[in-house]
Amino acid sequence: MNKNTLPPGTASPYPSPILSKLREADADVGAALNSACGDCPVSVWHCAGENIEALKCFCPALHQITWTKSGPAIKLCDAREHEIVAYKARTTI
Repeated sequence: MNKNTLPPGTASPYPSPILSKLREADADVGAALNSACGDCPVSVWHCAGENIEALKCFCPALHQITWTKSGPAIKLCDAREHEIVAYKARTTI
C-alpha cells in the first residue's frame, strides 16, 4: 500500500456539516452516516429544508446522486479513500 491509499473503509476525519446539523435536530441520519458517503470529504449532502425524507447526496467524483433514503447505499468507494488522503494532507500541520 502506498501513501496515497488507505485500507478500504478507513475512518474519515471529515464530519459532514449537513448530516451533523440534521443529527443535532434529532433526525435519523444513521443510514446516511453508515454509507461511504457519510463522511466523505467531497460528498455534497442536500435536502429540502429539514425534510429528512428528501435527503440526498451528490458525488462530484462520480458525477451522480449516490445516496437517497430509498436507494441502496454505497459501502466502499475508491474516490472516498483518495479524498480522505487528500483531506488529511490539506489539514495536517
